[in-house]
Amino acid sequence: MKENFAKNNLVYLPKIKIIGVGNCGINAVNTMIEKRISNVDFFVINSDKEILALSMLDESKRIQIGEKITNGLGTGGNPNVGKKAAEESIEKIREIVKGTDILFVINGIAGGTAGAVPLITKLAKEQGAINIVFAVTPAHFEGKRKTEYADKALQKFMDEESCIDSVINVSSERFIELVDRKSTLNDVFNLTNEEISKCIKAFVDIFHGEEGPINLRFNDFKAFFKYVGFTGIGISKIHKFAEYKSAADEVMNDSLIRGSFESAKKVIISINGGRNLMLHSIHEITEEITNKIKNDAEVMLSVQIDKDSLSAGEFKITVITA
Repeated sequence: MKENFAKNNLVYLPKIKIIGVGNCGINAVNTMIEKRISNVDFFVINSDKEILALSMLDESKRIQIGEKITNGLGTGGNPNVGKKAAEESIEKIREIVKGTDILFVINGIAGGTAGAVPLITKLAKEQGAINIVFAVTPAHFEGKRKTEYADKALQKFMDEESCIDSVINVSSERFIELVDRKSTLNDVFNLTNEEISKCIKAFVDIFHGEEGPINLRFNDFKAFFKYVGFTGIGISKIHKFAEYKSAADEVMNDSLIRGSFESAKKVIISINGGRNLMLHSIHEITEEITNKIKNDAEVMLSVQIDKDSLSAGEFKITVITA
């Protein structure tokens, strides 16, 4: 295993990379850069040179694919062109996934760049990476054709050949339900990007947050995620300890976990608490959540103390289902 250990206690810290693929992925990565998510390497990939220039990353982190086949003008919404563009630029992609332990890919899967995603994840799997894809699906008003493209992309992502361990379905339609009638399309896009950003930060904090009484190690994470298929993730706001029931309800109704809770076979419960987090509080929080999942579900627990972001008596929860 690569030498990537915390200096204080030799805990292995996985190398995490985030690749935004296509216009949707680029926008999501820009949001994460604005949020100053740390301990990750960002990249963006696109066949459209003008869209790629919208990235906030340095040029060395912007990867243009399929220069010959697309002339830098994009895929025309055709996944087959996206696939060929990735194949043309395979060495560029192989270089950026080198040394990856956990790869997050964000892609709007109704477009042509969805065709590039399986090659990216396959190359990362050759490095031994866990591949987690945030698949942003179109809203109904975007038309039947885009919905069909998205359905086909999801099916492809589930093929073992794609080497994708986990797919988080980010439904644009569901986010439209969360905004009011005066909201613009950009409001929905921003909300979607904020949610993806929040989720990826929660993943990263499991490994790069402060050490706590119960820690989830990288090998535990690998065992949990290996080819689990569709995955849900829910995150609560910051609550006081007495509000643990409200926090659990909030997690279970989060837009990216709804519907996966009761049927989950595997569950990660991650609790971040202030400096006086008590055993009794941990017990109440976990019991509230585990009472709502199947009795035979495998449960992994992570408990960390966050002195910087949380005051005494406060906590927040992240729950991941598979």
